[in-house]
Formats: sequence, C-alpha cells, structure tokens
Amino acid sequence: QILKKNNIFLYSNTLDESIMYFAVNYLNIIAKKFHIKSTFNLAREYDLKTISNARENSIINILTNENKTITNKKYLKNRNTVSFQLPKKNKTIFNEVNQSFEILNLCNYLLSSICKNIYQEELLSYLYQLNVSLDENIKHLSKTKITVKLLNNIRYLINVKDNIKFIGSGVNYNISKLASRLFSSKYNVACAYDVLENHKHIDMSAEPLLFIFISNIKNKSYQMDAKSEIEKFISHGNTPILITNENDKRFDLMKVNLNNKSNIFNQIKIKNINEEIAFIPSVMLVHKILANL
Repeated sequence: QILKKNNIFLYSNTLDESIMYFAVNYLNIIAKKFHIKSTFNLAREYDLKTISNARENSIINILTNENKTITNKKYLKNRNTVSFQLPKKNKTIFNEVNQSFEILNLCNYLLSSICKNIYQEELLSYLYQLNVSLDENIKHLSKTKITVKLLNNIRYLINVKDNIKFIGSGVNYNISKLASRLFSSKYNVACAYDVLENHKHIDMSAEPLLFIFISNIKNKSYQMDAKSEIEKFISHGNTPILITNENDKRFDLMKVNLNNKSNIFNQIKIKNINEEIAFIPSVMLVHKILANL
C-alpha cells in the first residue's frame, strides 16, 4: 500500500542530489506514459517531518553502504516509509556511475510494482527497450576516444582560465550540476553550473572555460537557440567544450581562439539515446574525461 500513495517521496542522505533528481524525473516521465497516478518528488531531510505526517504521502528511503547520520531518523520509521538498500556490486568503487545504474533498477522495480495490470506488459516492453538502448549506448561510449589533443587542450584551459562553468538545460541540467562537483573536487577549484539560457553577458565577460552539454535534446527550437548562444559565447572570449551527438555537424567547421591561435572547436560526440536515460551515459562520459586527465 505504501507504493500506492498519491505522493511518493524519494529520500537518501548519501546519494548526490543530481542522481536523485534523475530518478524523480525518470519516474514521473514514465508514470505519465503508463497512466500511473502517483507523483514522485525529492525529499530532503528538513522535509521528513512534514511529509511523514500526511496520509497521502509515502517515503522511499534509499540506503547505501555509506550512510551518514540522519537527524530526523525517527520520521523514517513510520508506517508510510519503506527502505531499499542499493547493492554494492564492485567492492573497490561505488561511484556515481554504479549508483545511477542501481537507482535506475530501483525505479524500474517501483514502476512495475505500481503499474496497473492492464498496462504491465506494455510497460515492461518499454523498459526492456530502454535497457537495450542503454546497453548499446554504453558499448559505443566505451569505444569513444577522447583524443590526446583534446585532453591536452582541457588541461591547458583548466590551468589558464580563472572560471570553469558547466552548462546544461533540460535533461542535461543534472549532469552539469554533478560534473561541476566532480571537477571541483578533483582540481580544488570552484566550478559553477547553470542552464544555457542563463549564461548571459555578465557571465560571458568573465571569460570562463565552458563545458556545454546539448546532447540528447530533440527539441529543434532549443538546438537552434543553443547554436546561436554558443556563437555568442565564443565572440565574448569564452572557450567552450561541447558535448553533443554524433550526428551533429553544425560546429565541425567552427574555430575558437586558444593560446592566441585559431583552433578547431573542441567537441565530444556521443550516441543518441532516449531523454529519460540520457543522464547515465553522460555520467559515464564525465568520469571517463576525469580518469584521462
């Protein structure tokens, strides 16, 4: 009955907020497709008391092996709460990549548990196709080479640029947020993140290094605006590194100024995938870049 409530809140005191938002967005998108009436939300620790007191709410407490002390732990022990322990398959590492896969598995379990019987077969077929697409994308990503020249350019830019910013809208907002934290942790520098349309003239004048995620957004209007904005960034002295899809050739002939020389526009191209699960390959890509730097 807990999973049949109108409002289902996902809570974790260890998983990165970007991963939790990925889960909430994924659940809501697919719930809408398959007539699941529950609404999924993110719960923070300060929300627990209020959420747990409402009959129409339930809390899913997601546990890992790295749990921290919870101040409001008592609110996770009532009859409206159920806990799930994420498995730790790799004994040496449990980073954001593994966590994203495990949270996806949990989301699929929740959806199949809540979905009405008349839509079950259709839902399971859809989830299966998503997983097949994800597997293909991962194989492609494992073969995607980040050239030595590009890695050298990134190293150089990190050293000479005072500001690093990660930009992503829509399905790419969460990965820009996560990437900023991971880069900040590795290089011990403050990294900002924002949506594409918010990076305005005041930010441009700071001449930052920009990592721009525009992959897997099918909206043509957005992609047209994105190209126009990126051209503005370059004209203001920003240095973009673009993450886009393999069939996107709009930027192939574009040049940027790097170390007072005209250089080919830095791009990393990945395979297209459904927007619902685009977060996971992007997380893998960010870890791949960091591992090679």
